[in-house]
Amino acid sequence: MSTSTTSLDSTAAPTALRLPRLLAAAGAAAALNLVALGIGSAADASMIVNDPTPTEVGVAATLGATLGPLLVAGLVLWLIAKRSPRIRVWAGWAGAVLAFATVASPFFAADDLTTAFTLASMHIVGGLAWLAATRPWDKPATR
Repeated sequence: MSTSTTSLDSTAAPTALRLPRLLAAAGAAAALNLVALGIGSAADASMIVNDPTPTEVGVAATLGATLGPLLVAGLVLWLIAKRSPRIRVWAGWAGAVLAFATVASPFFAADDLTTAFTLASMHIVGGLAWLAATRPWDKPATR
């Protein structure tokens, strides 16, 4: 009789970042940020940022800025956390702090307040998605 659990067991102690959860969080963040883009555009946001030259934020930029960091950082974390599950907790909180700390940046780069609020909301969505993907409040299994 074996009492060990496999990684497929939903009751197993959380160890590393789970790829399906990462993909779901990234997909949800992308969808929500596209909704934010649509709302901002409907509210007459110029969606122009000066970084350092004027650039319009559209669908491609929104998807790239949402999916790129979440998926790249998530895949790197997934690879590292397979060996060292505790890194997920640190990286989860650190990534969220970074996302929330950058909420102010659109107010310095955007041409108008509507654009700034739209982009700031996208930073919040990204931070929440990172928290949902990494679940840093779940204790990692000890080795």
